[in-house]
Amino acid sequence: MSKKAILDRIEDGKAVFLLEPDEQIWTIPQTKLPKNIQEGSSVLIDGTRITLDAQTTAKNKARIASKLEQLRRKKWAINKELFQKWLTVSEIHDIVIKNK
Repeated sequence: MSKKAILDRIEDGKAVFLLEPDEQIWTIPQTKLPKNIQEGSSVLIDGTRITLDAQTTAKNKARIASKLEQLRRKKWAINKELFQKWLTVSEIHDIVIKNK
């Protein structure tokens, strides 16, 4: 029976996987890692065989890209609002200076 996991990181010569569903940590030497598997890749583990789950990896990357875009838009909206408030304060400042 194969297990699903995500390659979380590579550190100190070890590949660190988070096993689904409870994110239990599983490590192997980096030298045993197939070349086509990178950090963030979803994999299937069957004994000592590790294979890329390309479909799940693509879905995860698309989901993460969408969330990052949402954060960028939110950040822009907040910055725009702050900029507009700054303009309002700036305009008030100009009026005060001109009326002195």
